[in-house]
Amino acid sequence: GNRGDIDRFDDYLTDLNALIYGLLLPQTGLASYSLFGHSFGGLLGAHWAIRAPKELKAVILQSALFQVGFSMPPLKAALVRKLAPWRPSWTVSLSLNPRWLSHDPKVIQQYADDPLVHNHITLRCAVAMEGAMHAALAGAPRITHPTLVMCGEEDCVVSPAACKQFHERLQCAKRLHAFPQCYHELHHESVFPTVMEEVVQWVRAHG
Repeated sequence: GNRGDIDRFDDYLTDLNALIYGLLLPQTGLASYSLFGHSFGGLLGAHWAIRAPKELKAVILQSALFQVGFSMPPLKAALVRKLAPWRPSWTVSLSLNPRWLSHDPKVIQQYADDPLVHNHITLRCAVAMEGAMHAALAGAPRITHPTLVMCGEEDCVVSPAACKQFHERLQCAKRLHAFPQCYHELHHESVFPTVMEEVVQWVRAHG
């Protein structure tokens, strides 16, 4: 399909199901797996965990998109919701500032130069994502797999407060690590070694 467009959020879960059960497990011979999701992938990972597949053993969500971290003009947000049923294929800018990703200038420049970066989504995609964010927060208490939540305290791409809210709503084994003075991409921040150690320890303990 077109870039930045999706009919239903569940289409992503259908693709993830095909990847795991059609490729990952059959090709590796593994009986179980752990799931890591970053940003939008964190939102997707949360929805996957809500489905509670039995082969899933541990979940790691980094800078997950449960709410955007920057303010959208109220009029723009209202127009997106109003126009989506009538003009679903119209596009809107994500308004993402590359400087919000990392303190590392090289990472910012690489993002700016990357031809695969796409900063527009359709109105129906925007509405689907908004609904998915609300559904993930509402569905958090249904997750049964051990879940590690990590975020940067100064993240402007996604809301650190929403990540903390998601963690608070979890009823499973859980851990929250909010990194002070860090932006969105923790794997491109100075805390990367600590992030990796957190992930390794969580998978070893629960995977």
